[in-house]
Amino acid sequence: MLLGAASAAYRADRAPALVQAISDMSWIPFVGLLCVPAMQNVCLAIGILSDPGERPVFPRWSGYFNIWIGAAYLPAVLLVFVQSGPVAWNGIFSWWLGAAAFFSWILVMAGLLLRAIARRERADPAHPTIVAGQPS
Repeated sequence: MLLGAASAAYRADRAPALVQAISDMSWIPFVGLLCVPAMQNVCLAIGILSDPGERPVFPRWSGYFNIWIGAAYLPAVLLVFVQSGPVAWNGIFSWWLGAAAFFSWILVMAGLLLRAIARRERADPAHPTIVAGQPS
């Protein structure tokens, strides 16, 4: 997205229609190609829900959470068909729902991952987790 916006603003003497086209070529893939992160969330959910351990790495509810987050990304694929409204690139379903889902996913999964790491370190202190910058 940044590369397209920088390319659009690089030469001030371009025609406004060309600048707008370059900007559109930057924003539409950034907002509308959320099928890849949606598939990532579904794959993560499958991994979480299929953990057979007595005490799984991530709680089961986080698997269902990932499915819901992946589903929240899907309305953005409709943005190529409209220029205004709730499914436009800046609409409530394409931009705001996707952004809220992504940032809530980051917060929830980061917290769960840190908790899983701490639980692993408490369970097996003989094999500590490798920390960046420290010799192994």
